[in-house]
Amino acid sequence: MMFMCVQMTKPVQEHLGMMFMCVQATKPVQEHLGMLFDERRHQQRTALYLPSPLYVLYVQATAYAEACGKFCTLSCKRLLI
Repeated sequence: MMFMCVQMTKPVQEHLGMMFMCVQATKPVQEHLGMLFDERRHQQRTALYLPSPLYVLYVQATAYAEACGKFCTLSCKRLLI
């Protein structure tokens, strides 16, 4: 099982440049449809710095915001102190 994982990472790394170009090419479509996946990914990475109870609250609030659609928005910003 471990051998398969090692073999699979090499092809992914070889195609990383092509995958990055595909993500960049889809940005106009994301913006047009209002589906900003890069922004969401950045928020999720930022939320990883939250303490555990706040992270759980963030995950639950994100799920609630997704269920409500456009009636509820949620953002997570990193404050530098």
